[in-house]
Amino acid sequence: MRRQERAAADQPLEPRVGPVPKGPPVSKPYTHPAAGWGAAKAVTEVLIDEREVVLGSLEMLKMNQEDSGGFDCPGCAWPDTKGLALDLCENGIKHTTWEMTRKRVTREFFASHSVTSLFDWNDHDLEAEGRLTEPMVYDPKTDHYVPIGWADAFKLFGDSVRALESPDQAAYYTSGRLGNEASFLYQLMARELGTNNQPDCANMCTEAGSRAMLASLGTGKGTVDLKDWEATDAVFVVGINAASNAPRMLTPLAQLYRKGKKVVHINPQVEAGATRTIIPHEILAMATFHATPTSNLNIQPRSAGDMALMRGIAKATLERAESDEHAIDRQFLERHTEGFEAYRRVVEATSWDEIVHQSGVAKEDILKAAAIYREADRSIITWGLGVNQHEHAVDTIREIVNVLLLRGNLGREGAGAAPNRGHSNVQGNRTCGI
Repeated sequence: MRRQERAAADQPLEPRVGPVPKGPPVSKPYTHPAAGWGAAKAVTEVLIDEREVVLGSLEMLKMNQEDSGGFDCPGCAWPDTKGLALDLCENGIKHTTWEMTRKRVTREFFASHSVTSLFDWNDHDLEAEGRLTEPMVYDPKTDHYVPIGWADAFKLFGDSVRALESPDQAAYYTSGRLGNEASFLYQLMARELGTNNQPDCANMCTEAGSRAMLASLGTGKGTVDLKDWEATDAVFVVGINAASNAPRMLTPLAQLYRKGKKVVHINPQVEAGATRTIIPHEILAMATFHATPTSNLNIQPRSAGDMALMRGIAKATLERAESDEHAIDRQFLERHTEGFEAYRRVVEATSWDEIVHQSGVAKEDILKAAAIYREADRSIITWGLGVNQHEHAVDTIREIVNVLLLRGNLGREGAGAAPNRGHSNVQGNRTCGI
C-alpha cells in the first residue's frame, strides 16, 4: 500500500534488497565424491537442527515410495525408481524436514518488526523464522502486518477481485512449493473467476525449453522417461550440476559409466557431480568408501557458449557424413523432418573459428564430444537452468533438438530430449485439470 501511494505521487521507487555479506566469499576446494558420507553428514545436521531426528528418519523411508503409502518428494520431479528403497537425496530430505519444522512466526513477531525493517533481513533469516500461524494483513498506517480472521481474509480477497474491471487484471502466481492437489484447486478457482492468468516459477525456470521444443517438436514436454536412461548409450548433461540440481540423477550416471556407456558433462565448471559419486543406498559402496566416476568427458564452455558448442557438434557430424553414411540418419531425416537442407547450409556457413570463439571450447574438444555422439547408437541430451536462463536459451535448445534429429534420436527407446525440470507441479500447474 505504501509503495502504491508513493507511485501515485510520481515518486521514484527504490529497489530494496537484503544485506550483502561482508568480505570476500569463503570457499575451499571440495575433493570428496558427490553424495556419499558428505551428504549423510549434512542430512544428520539438518535433522538435528530441526529437532526431527526420529520422525525425520522415518519419513525418509516413505519418500518416493508411492506404492507403499509413501509420498512424492517435494524437492524435484526426478522419476521414482520402482522397488528401490531410500530413493532420495540430501536436498529432498532437507525439503521434507523443513515441511515438518516446528518453527513458527506469530503475531508477536510482526508486532515487533515493521515491514520496512524486514527489508534489511536476508532471505535465509526470514525463512528461518518459520511458518505463519494465522492470516495476516498489511496495515499501511503502522507499517506492520496485523492478524485478520479467516472470514475477513476471504472477504478482503473477494471484495478485491469483484472490484476489478476485468478478471484478467488479476494474476494467480504459484511457486514449486505448492503441492499438486492445491495447484488443482487454485487454477480451478482462477478459471471460475474468469481468467487463466496463472504464471508460475516455470516461466523463469523452464519456459525457454517449452517454447523451443514446441516449435521444433510440437510438444513442450521432454521425450524420455527413466527407462530410456537405462537403455541409452550416451548422455550429454548440459548446464546442470547434478549433485545440487538433480542429485538422484547421480545414480543412473554412475550406472551408465559402469556399463561402459558414455557420459559427457557440459558446464563452465567441473563440479562434484561431474566427477565421481558414492550412491547412499548402495550399502557396500558406502561401507568401503568406493566411488564411481560419473563422467567420461567434461567440456567447459564459456557462459552461454552452449549454442555455439551444439552447432560445433552438428558441424562435425555433418562433415563426417560426407565420408560415413552412418554419421547421420538420412532415412529418419527424410521421413520425419523438414528443413534439413536449409539447416545444413546454415551449419556449413558457420566457421570453425566462430564456433570456437563463441563457445570458448577448443576445436579438438568439440570433436571429442561429437565423436561420442556419433558413435552412440542412442543418445539423450539433458539440460537445466544453465541453459534455460540465458538470453538466447530458446535458440540454444532448438539447436540441441537439431543435434538430436541429425541421428534420429527421437521417438525411440534410449534416446531423446530430457529437460531437467524441478518440482512436479511446476510443469503442470497451468494445465492441471485440462
